[in-house]
Amino acid sequence: MRNVEEAGASLAIIIDTNEEDINMVNMQDDGAGAGIRIPSMIISRRDGQKLLEYIIKEQKKELEEKRKQEKENEEEDNENGDGEDKPKKTKISEAVKDYKEGTLKFLATFNMTAPDNHVEYMIWMSSSNNKALDFIEDFRQYETRFGDKVTMTPHYNFWACKGDCEKKFTDKHCFGGGKYCAADTNHKTLSGKDIIMEDLREICIYQMAYKEQSTRHLWWDYIT
Repeated sequence: MRNVEEAGASLAIIIDTNEEDINMVNMQDDGAGAGIRIPSMIISRRDGQKLLEYIIKEQKKELEEKRKQEKENEEEDNENGDGEDKPKKTKISEAVKDYKEGTLKFLATFNMTAPDNHVEYMIWMSSSNNKALDFIEDFRQYETRFGDKVTMTPHYNFWACKGDCEKKFTDKHCFGGGKYCAADTNHKTLSGKDIIMEDLREICIYQMAYKEQSTRHLWWDYIT
């Protein structure tokens, strides 16, 4: 993202390289995102391929139009005797350069409708992630002020070892033979199973307490 911004772009479009449900993909900050000001979006591999094909097609179309126009201009100059001392195909060369180094422009809108004046938002986290816990502690005051105007849903990050993890690892860090795994190198004394069990505990508290406005603070109390 930072490289895209420094290159002068106003928007970053990330194309997923995997064939998967893009609605289940979450772009996360790797810790180096502070200060980035341009928006970004991620699109599926299939949509990305369509976008790339369209860009190539339109660029070629634009280049051909420039070549055609330049050829017509040269023919007109030759007929009028104005092009004898002019270098040939100069503008065509410039058009080729523009094609290779051209600036692409997209119109992107981020529509956030609120027909019921109610906002639903998600927090992606892990019970072992200190940065996420710090954020929750800081954000709690705003959740309290929002009251029943918002509904928060926590999502906990698990991942799967698809046959490429040693049994020793899955026994310590996974459930379901590697289907649900967690590990945190910043908390080496915690096993992945400990993290998952705590995540499940927090999910249960959320499901029991957050539905009612009068008790939803219990989840925030427990986390903080």
